[in-house]
Amino acid sequence: MKDKEIDSRLRKKVFRLAGVTDYKYLETKYREMASKGWLIEKSKGARDTYVAVEPIDLDFSVTIFQPTGPLEYLNQNKEALYKELCEDGGWTYATSNERYQVYHKPAGADAIPIHTDPVEEYNTIKSAFFKSEIIILIIILIQLFPLISTLMNMRYDNFLRPSGMMSVISPAILIVILSIYFIPVLIWFIKNSQRVKRGETLLFESSRRIVLRNRLYIILMGIYLLYIATSLFGLIFSGVPLVILAIVPIMVLLPLAVGLGMRHKIKKVKHSRKVNLAVLIVVLLITWIVMVTITFGLVGMGMDYNDEEVSAIPDVPILTYTDFQSELDFEPRRVRIQSSFWSPLNFKYNSWYKDVIEGQVNDIGVEYIETRFDLVATTIVDMILKDERENIEQEREYDVDGVTVEDYVYPINGYEDQVDAIYNISSYRSRVILIKGKTIYVVQLDVPVEGERLEMVVDKLFGE
Repeated sequence: MKDKEIDSRLRKKVFRLAGVTDYKYLETKYREMASKGWLIEKSKGARDTYVAVEPIDLDFSVTIFQPTGPLEYLNQNKEALYKELCEDGGWTYATSNERYQVYHKPAGADAIPIHTDPVEEYNTIKSAFFKSEIIILIIILIQLFPLISTLMNMRYDNFLRPSGMMSVISPAILIVILSIYFIPVLIWFIKNSQRVKRGETLLFESSRRIVLRNRLYIILMGIYLLYIATSLFGLIFSGVPLVILAIVPIMVLLPLAVGLGMRHKIKKVKHSRKVNLAVLIVVLLITWIVMVTITFGLVGMGMDYNDEEVSAIPDVPILTYTDFQSELDFEPRRVRIQSSFWSPLNFKYNSWYKDVIEGQVNDIGVEYIETRFDLVATTIVDMILKDERENIEQEREYDVDGVTVEDYVYPINGYEDQVDAIYNISSYRSRVILIKGKTIYVVQLDVPVEGERLEMVVDKLFGE
C-alpha cells in the first residue's frame, strides 16, 4: 500500500471556526476528538488535521504566547523557547499556528499550569485581538457607510433590476455575519475586564453556544454566497456582456491574491513593521493601478452593450395611439424587459411620431411593474411619489408663494371601483401612476392625463 493511501486513511482534515477568545472551546474539542481516536496533529489556516490513534483521555491547553499582526514577523526563537518551557512543565507539544500553540498531557497527570495570571492572560488575548481580529470591526464600518449611503439614495428601480438590491442586501448580510463573530468577542472583553480588576478568573462561552453560533455563521455565509451567485447569474441572463461581469471577480480575487502573497512573504522574511507597511502600501498602489487599467479596458470592450435594446412587448395591457383615436403609427422604442426576485416582470417603452408638416411630436411613455409582494408595490409607489415631490420642489423653487408640492403630486379620486389608487405626479398633469394590487403603471403623455383621457387610460389598462 502506498504511503499516500496510508496518510489519507489515518488522517482527516476538519474545518475550524474559532475566534481569539474561543481557545477554551478548542481545548474541549481536541479532548473530545482524542477520546474518539483522533489526535490533533496540525493546525493551519482554518483547518485542523487529526491523526488516527487509539482512543485516549487527554487534557489540552491552547495558549497564546506571541500574538502577531499581519505586518509582523513571527519570532521563531521566542516561540521555541516558550515551547521548551511548556514541555519542561509536563506538557507535550501537539501543534501551533500563527495565533496559538496546542499542548496536551494525560488526563489527571501533574503538570505546571501554563496560564496562572488572569491579568496577563487577559492582556495577551486583548493584544492578539487588536493585532489580528480588529480588522473585522474595520470591515463592518467599511460596509456600513456605503450601505447607509445606498439606503438614503435608493430609488424604486433598485427593486426592478436583477442585481438592483445587491448594493443593499450584500453589505447588510455581511455586516450581520461579521457581527455574529465580533459582538461575542466584544462582550467577552467587557465582562472579563471587570473580573480581572477584582482578581477573578476569566469566564468563557460554553462550547454549546459557540457551536450554535458557528452553525448560524456558516448558514448565513452560505446564504450570502448563494445570493451573490444568483445575482451574477441574473446579470448574465439579463444580457450584460461577460467582459463587464468579469470586473466583479477581478475586483475580489486580485486584491485577495496580492494580500495573501504579501502576508506569506512578511511571515517568512524578517523585516521591521515600518518596512513591511511601506512595501505593502507600494504593492497595493500598484495593484490599484492594475485593477483600474483592467476595469477600464473591460468596460471599453463592453461599450457596445445597449441596455435599452428593443424587445417585443409582453402580453399585458398597454397604451397605443389608437387608444386616443389617433391614426399615427405605433412604433415602440427603447423597450427593455427585466425581472428580479422582487419584480417577476417589468418593462417600459416610449413611442413617438413627428408630423412632418406641422412639426408636432406625439409621445407615449409607459412603465409596467409587476411585484411579487404587496409590501414591495407599496414601497415602490412611496419611492416614486417621494422622488417626484423632490423634483417638483426643485422645479418650483422660484414660483410664487402659496404654491405647494401637494398642488402637483396628489391622489385622483373617483376610480376606486377599477383601481386601488391613482396619483398625479407631474406639474403639467401629464404623468400619472396607477396601482391595483401588485401591478403598477406609470403613464406619461404629451398632454394632461385627466378627464376623458384618464378614463380611457384606466379602461384600457384595468378594464374587464
